[in-house]
Amino acid sequence: MSPWTGSVLFSLLTTMPLSDTPPRELPPTTTVAPRFSSPPRLLPPNPIAPLATKAVVRTDVPTIARVLVAIKDRNWTVTSGEFRRQHLIPLVGFRAGECHFIRVMIESASGMVTTSPETLEFDAAPLPAHFPSIDTTVMDPTRQEPGLTMFCAQPGLAQNLDNVVIMVDTTGSVIWFYDNPEFRPFHVTKARGGRLLLNDGLLAQEIDFWGTVHGAWFANRRFPDLRPPGAIPVDTDTFHHEFFQLAEGSDADFLALSTEARNMVDYPTDVIDITQTVEMAQVVGDVIVEFRRDGTIVREHCLLDVLDPYRLVYDSLAGFYNGIYGPSFDWSHGNAVTLDPFDGNYVLSLRHQDALVKLDRQSGGLLWILGDPRRWVAPWSDSLLRPLMNQADPLRWPFHQHAPAFVGPGRIVLFDNGNHRAIPPETPMAPEDSFSRVVEYTIDEESQTVRQSWDFGDGSWFSQALGNTDPLPITGNLLVTDGARFRPDGTAFARIFEVTHDESPEIVFEFLVTDQDPEASWTVYRAQRF
Repeated sequence: MSPWTGSVLFSLLTTMPLSDTPPRELPPTTTVAPRFSSPPRLLPPNPIAPLATKAVVRTDVPTIARVLVAIKDRNWTVTSGEFRRQHLIPLVGFRAGECHFIRVMIESASGMVTTSPETLEFDAAPLPAHFPSIDTTVMDPTRQEPGLTMFCAQPGLAQNLDNVVIMVDTTGSVIWFYDNPEFRPFHVTKARGGRLLLNDGLLAQEIDFWGTVHGAWFANRRFPDLRPPGAIPVDTDTFHHEFFQLAEGSDADFLALSTEARNMVDYPTDVIDITQTVEMAQVVGDVIVEFRRDGTIVREHCLLDVLDPYRLVYDSLAGFYNGIYGPSFDWSHGNAVTLDPFDGNYVLSLRHQDALVKLDRQSGGLLWILGDPRRWVAPWSDSLLRPLMNQADPLRWPFHQHAPAFVGPGRIVLFDNGNHRAIPPETPMAPEDSFSRVVEYTIDEESQTVRQSWDFGDGSWFSQALGNTDPLPITGNLLVTDGARFRPDGTAFARIFEVTHDESPEIVFEFLVTDQDPEASWTVYRAQRF
């Protein structure tokens, strides 16, 4: 069967101009078919993003260009957006290790069409030997959210490999990846204009699908000598866990989580017996930072000014940031901040406080706390959300949670990791008994109450770190990153799945990110559907 048999499935991207010449909105019509000024050709891919290329098309009159791509069971077209004589058409979506056939059609303003006689071939690069295995275990195309799933896979430290940004289609097949030995991002998210934002904790880069850097920002306060050439300095300590682009029209361009360290007197050194103290301790707290593309900070809010820095739960004394600050206590460990789409204020996930908190975006003032009420004292206890009495589903508080996201006014879903499931001095739950879940809470801010309105998890899986839950706009399903599934031998794998968000939740798409080597590990912080 010809590779051109079948219908066009979807268009991935639109064209980018080859030159700075302004396009003519409506070129003169002609009854003569347009001609190619030179045979269409493909540009060599960037080695760090080898599953993307660009088609170069030149014509004698202004035309719209269409590039048709086909393999044995799939075909699609990419159409340029304006009448031009020169087109540089980006192409993404090639399956690794397969040969794709490409034809080009041009159309003049009068509707005259010419098809190139040449069939171009693009041999998509095979996956590297060090690449993780992507194993699809569940697939129900009739109920899956359309789109592509992107995530950053992180190897175990002992493997000495690069982090890899990966995009898979609705079958779990790899159709794009970014593998840069000089940059190891752990987080990827969407930016405007079909670009991506990558973040490694100090450096954030805006790239396109061909690996071209269009902007870079560096958390410059602690290690200014490490700032790469061309990166814009931002006067903050870190970019950790969260970095995303704000909506057009905002007074800032980016929002990030950062950190600071302060010296605290008479600080507890034991989370159970808080009477054991040290004269002085360096305590790390999270900082919300909003800044412009030129690095100017628009606003920042410090959690150590908002919450009780002496409230400790399990892991509040961990040394997660010792490599940045020296001996220190990771008191809050913020791992997410999002904006409430209904009032514009912040909601943060604080892993080492076992709590979500909501802050006023302008003043930084505390609006509410969602979490186990133990060890919160006045005045912070006045902001605790109270469980709604007589609810049908018993409320279970989240522990060491990740990634709150809104599915409606006052309705938040999140990934509840479930570490310890206790507040000191209560005995923590043993790891072998621990479990993770996806949970939805419904909050009434006027009455300051909360109820558990939905959850998914049968107690059989436990990710002690990482994790994400993303609502999907078309089906209402949830894309879940079960990001760090540790085996008894200490190795780990990740599971990414899509589950229906209804009374009888079912997994409709699932794949594992693992390795053929049983002694190797791969984990995933977050996945997103594009």
